[in-house]
Amino acid sequence: MINSATGQAVGILLPFWSYLPTDKVSPKGFLYPVSQVMKEGDVLRFVVLIGEAEDEAPLAGKDFFWQDVKRMFCPKFFCADMTVLFRERMCNFTALYARKGGLFFNGRRAGDFADAGEVFAHYGLREVWNLITGDIKPSCCVYKYGRLFVPETEVCLGLVSEKANFPKGYDMKDLARVEKLLEEAGAYKIPEEISLAEVEKKLSKFAEIEKFLDEFSSDRETLLR
Repeated sequence: MINSATGQAVGILLPFWSYLPTDKVSPKGFLYPVSQVMKEGDVLRFVVLIGEAEDEAPLAGKDFFWQDVKRMFCPKFFCADMTVLFRERMCNFTALYARKGGLFFNGRRAGDFADAGEVFAHYGLREVWNLITGDIKPSCCVYKYGRLFVPETEVCLGLVSEKANFPKGYDMKDLARVEKLLEEAGAYKIPEEISLAEVEKKLSKFAEIEKFLDEFSSDRETLLR
């Protein structure tokens, strides 16, 4: 764990955490524009973490894999975490929707949640931000009057660029990084005891899962769920 550098540890303490495929796999829907930017730009990793639902409404749109939905949910939190190259250094921008959310740069507050649109645009992800805010139709989410509605809750999805070369020990740096922001926002409670052995066990399976996904990477119609 100390030397691990898979890039898979973002949100690993959350109960709905899951592995992130590389952009070698062709995703549909929400992640498609992310995969295209990763091929040319400075986005090395993009992760979305969504907490449990607190409310719901009859809103039509698309889910994250571009299937029609007729109801959306207001989550306890929505977190979009980007690992990017900023002035040739690997940095993290985190857009957090929660009661005490905001925009964070390497864990430090840099603005409000709505300010994240400028960061998304800078890194070529304006279309993704528009899918989050509902500024284009059809869309995956709706953000109005300070409330965000999403098509699915308790979700972890994202991509890691094949070009990403995380330094030795980066997984330890990622461990509880986002969870700490969620806790400070009053949206999550970090377990009092964290088993590094359990975390290491999860990360050790990444190579096996990545090999499985590689078998489908040549299929441009692959649908990730």
